[in-house]
Amino acid sequence: MNELNDLVSERNSLRLELNTLRFKESQEQRFIWWVREVFAKNVQELLLELEKTTFPVTPFGMSALVKHIKEGTNGIYDGTYLDVS
Repeated sequence: MNELNDLVSERNSLRLELNTLRFKESQEQRFIWWVREVFAKNVQELLLELEKTTFPVTPFGMSALVKHIKEGTNGIYDGTYLDVS
């Protein structure tokens, strides 16, 4: 009977630890998502500002850099702002 109580106690402590780890992991994943979205939003805003300025069209000029950044960040940010409150 004592062994059964020990096993039940150990199982309960392991379940509690698992739930704690799952919660911690979900918080970390939400934070990673938030950082990614904020970065993407800032990149998109930067691209909009760069598009407003005119750069000479050169193979290695700023227009090529803007085009490269646009291609690399396409689809990351959908234009909505994050609720950071």
